[in-house]
Amino acid sequence: MKYIFLAVFLVLLVIIYYFYFNKVKEPLSVQDQKKYLKYQDKYWIKRKYNPVFKKGNDDSKFVKLSQGKDKLVDVKINANIKDLDVTKKIEKCKILNRTRNCDNLTAESGCGYCFETDTISYGDKNGPKENVCTKKGWVPPGPQAGFMCKKQKEQAICKDVKDCGDAVGDKAICGFCPLTGKGLVKKREGNGWVPKYDDDGKCDWKKGMPPSTKNAKKKFMGWYPGNLRQGVPLNAGEGDCDRDADCGKTPAGVQMKCGHDGRNVKNVVDSNGRPLKPNQGWKDYCYDPSKPNPGFEGVLLEPKDCKRFKQMFPCVGRNMFTGPHSNTCLDSLWKKSGCSGDLQTRVTDQLDYNNWQKNSYIDVLNNMKGFQGDAKYGKNYKKSKAAHQKCFGKPVNPCLTRFRPRPMDCNRKIYDSVGCSRSGRLNPEKINTWPNGYASNWWKRVQLWYNNWYYKYYVNYYKGQADYYKRFPKKNFDRAIHTNMLCYGTPPSIPYQKPCWAEFSMMMTATSYIKKLTDGSLDFKSNNVSRFRNILPISNRTSGWTKEQNLSWKSTSSSQYILTRIMYEKKYFPFWNFIKTNKYSWRSKWPYFKKLMLSARGTKPGKSGKVNSKWHGWSPRFTLKEGEGDCEGSSSRGAPGLKCGHNKTNLPGVRNTGAMGRGRDFCYDPNGGGINDSIIFVNGSAFDEIIPSTTSMSHARRQGFFYSSGGVRYLDKNIYLHENFPFWLFLRTASVN
Repeated sequence: MKYIFLAVFLVLLVIIYYFYFNKVKEPLSVQDQKKYLKYQDKYWIKRKYNPVFKKGNDDSKFVKLSQGKDKLVDVKINANIKDLDVTKKIEKCKILNRTRNCDNLTAESGCGYCFETDTISYGDKNGPKENVCTKKGWVPPGPQAGFMCKKQKEQAICKDVKDCGDAVGDKAICGFCPLTGKGLVKKREGNGWVPKYDDDGKCDWKKGMPPSTKNAKKKFMGWYPGNLRQGVPLNAGEGDCDRDADCGKTPAGVQMKCGHDGRNVKNVVDSNGRPLKPNQGWKDYCYDPSKPNPGFEGVLLEPKDCKRFKQMFPCVGRNMFTGPHSNTCLDSLWKKSGCSGDLQTRVTDQLDYNNWQKNSYIDVLNNMKGFQGDAKYGKNYKKSKAAHQKCFGKPVNPCLTRFRPRPMDCNRKIYDSVGCSRSGRLNPEKINTWPNGYASNWWKRVQLWYNNWYYKYYVNYYKGQADYYKRFPKKNFDRAIHTNMLCYGTPPSIPYQKPCWAEFSMMMTATSYIKKLTDGSLDFKSNNVSRFRNILPISNRTSGWTKEQNLSWKSTSSSQYILTRIMYEKKYFPFWNFIKTNKYSWRSKWPYFKKLMLSARGTKPGKSGKVNSKWHGWSPRFTLKEGEGDCEGSSSRGAPGLKCGHNKTNLPGVRNTGAMGRGRDFCYDPNGGGINDSIIFVNGSAFDEIIPSTTSMSHARRQGFFYSSGGVRYLDKNIYLHENFPFWLFLRTASVN
């Protein structure tokens, strides 16, 4: 057991020897050293029992950190130390330190201030004489000592401000900076608060913020503003409006009003910044009827301002210039942009949100305002359409004149409004197929570049023609097909009775230079039938409805203009054009046709011309013939079937030789008078049943029938030229009789 006590004693002895004889650096941290120095240096004065200085006893011995702060040195206090002036000054500074009143730190006091220990101490420019303070944290005695002392104390208080509403009590000297989320010592500037000390920064949350829009400058847009014609309402300060509905809404969603003749126009000024006066210029301007929200004159907030500030400026904060931004901030910016509706409902593209969250809130607002600008004024239809849908929740009018060329949506809207169908060949969606047999390059220009009125006019024009010729197809059936294909995409029903192939062949070959081939096909190669060649296209050389119906000539080594029976029997083969063209070639052949008819049995020539008028006096005593006068009643003195024309100088079938004059009456045949230059077909001839007969000359010519009178049938040139007259049947009958 005795060895254990011996071992403990030796260990203690070694430790005491080590610290007593070896000069070792104090293993303390900087903060620990400061605490040690602060209190150890005062120990000799602050002891509860004053030290006894007799002969330098152990209770008067101390150690102190050296000037180089790298070792401890012995300090001996003895009873012979005098109460010097320095001691008095130290005591004075201690008293000031206890008062904590920085205003007492005058240049004459000789006291300085240490930021690090928040202590007023006696010292000079090199530091305190009594306490320890770094040179950086030391404010030496002088004119700035009181100011810097107060500044540091106030800044220390404001550093403890936690939020906007925390600046109360001792912290009432502070204002809240919404940009940094910190408390700063405040001072009054005008009607607001700003940072008191420059090294606290400027708290410049207003940087880049759009200027106040309390007053809008007047801008007259003309008596009939183009904006209104394009469906865009007027902004604040713009005129001429006629009603409140002509004005748009404020960013807050308030409907603006129309101030008539300058009356009640609020927040609108002239070019000199002066409010408008009643009846100024007799012009009407849009204005915001709501009261502008009061702003913030300074940059620091008081607790009473917090709620209102948060409502007015939800974007202001640490991330206001960098993002990301809160939903409340984005919603607020959306309302200020001039767009309507709920942001999350209107804007669904995540790319927009990604872009906003990486930029300043000012850039976000400008981007959102860009939607409104593109929606109202953009000339790029695709971009304006997307922006209008985002900003206003509805499609933009595609027919606004600012869109050039005219957008497809507008073309489709105009085209559909006329009543043409989507299968119509003028459907604007078929633009990539133009030019073709329906639409030329000219029509392409009409659709893209002509103004809306002209484009609609021309679509209406073709629809009108389609409807007209659909009702009256015989007037021009080719035109009926073409225009109906343009507007409706389907041809109308054929209004003609189609002859069978044999009858058609006979009809064509009645023209001597159209040849029938051994296989039954017809050859139109002769130069004399050139007018037939344009009826059908040569394969792959044209377009239009004939190509769509797969109609064309058949080409052989001997001729390019062969017509086969297979081609003829297609539904829309234009047989009517062949018949019409063939008849046209016979129109000038009436004498030849008449000659062929008179060579057959059962025919004879009719009248060769008009009879000469002949006057027989006022009271002839015999029956008068056609062209003779004077007659009295409708049949008096005239042969049966004749009528008496009173005071006429021009009668059917009568040539005026000079005998006809006023007061003279002549006999004429009301039916037979027009049958000059005719062919008579005797009853019972082989021609009787080819066409019907009628006893009315006008009906005969209107229908292409025989005129029947006096037991015979007449055929004159007018009947012969009728579109339905089957001249080829007469030719065939004459050839076998």
